[in-house]
Amino acid sequence: MSPRQRRPLRIALLAAIALVSATCGRCGSGDQKIAEVPVAVPTPAQTPLTPRSFVEPLYPHGVPYDRAMQLGQAADTELISLLGEEAMRDSRGNILITLGMLGTSRGAGAIKGVLEADQGQLSGAEFLVKMDAVLALGHSAYVAQTTEPMLYLRSGLNRNVWDSRVKWRLPGGGEPSAELRKQCISALGLSGKDEAHVVLQDMLNDAGAKLDPNEAAQIKQSITTNRQIKQLGMSGYYKQLQSR
Repeated sequence: MSPRQRRPLRIALLAAIALVSATCGRCGSGDQKIAEVPVAVPTPAQTPLTPRSFVEPLYPHGVPYDRAMQLGQAADTELISLLGEEAMRDSRGNILITLGMLGTSRGAGAIKGVLEADQGQLSGAEFLVKMDAVLALGHSAYVAQTTEPMLYLRSGLNRNVWDSRVKWRLPGGGEPSAELRKQCISALGLSGKDEAHVVLQDMLNDAGAKLDPNEAAQIKQSITTNRQIKQLGMSGYYKQLQSR
């Protein structure tokens, strides 16, 4: 071992000896102990809940509904602001769903703004944000004081409506109306509204055997979701999902 390599080792040993000597000096007699100073470690429950800290994590089982509601509707101002921050782009889906859960008119307007913005071919991540926006409107319809989110989703079942609403294209370059229609079906289920249940049931009854099997299965699932939310409430519905 060279002198340069031995020098840090000697310094570390001297420091360790000094620490032991100082400790023994404080101990005095053998029956004395070093006083232990308790250190308060914050728990998750003690950590202040803010809009930013809430939407930043990745939630594998979806945005936690009860915690979102703890933010309160006044949080919509900060959440809308976060949508415009470049550093929060990866959290935009969470922001949109949270805004929908809170159900304010300003939030619904911001959600629609994100959904209808942009032109040209989207990336995969950008497309997923658009899909989250549609589902967020379903959440908004559940608590909204107006019928606007519901009317927006109902009209979105007509594929032609999207030609005037959006100018962006799918990641593969195709037009998005079919995907948006499918997402509106799911969002109507999330609304938990009787009106949505009637609309979905009419889609099954009117189309009958002509309905695509995959779409028929999606409508049935959305009807089930609608019924569960009406029976359990949104909080109970999410608790049931997370317990599976």
